[in-house]
Amino acid sequence: SLSLAVEEFLGTVKNSLPPREFVQKEKLIILAAHKLIYIGDTVSQCVSDQAASNSLRQCADRLCEQLKECMKATKLTSEEVSLTDGLSE
Repeated sequence: SLSLAVEEFLGTVKNSLPPREFVQKEKLIILAAHKLIYIGDTVSQCVSDQAASNSLRQCADRLCEQLKECMKATKLTSEEVSLTDGLSE
């Protein structure tokens, strides 16, 4: 589930594990979030109530945007840590 993936990701950050560890956990978040986005989009197309359909679509879109931001932040952090590790050698 998404919440478990997020908890595991936060655990890697809290324990200062290497970038490859939190990148791996980030991938689990991406997979779980993509499933939720897909489900939200699919259900929004099947719901006959237009207000409910729009609400579901908006939620899926917001989750997609947050996922993009999370991916950018993880990539940036990974690059910064890799650069710092390279300089310390």
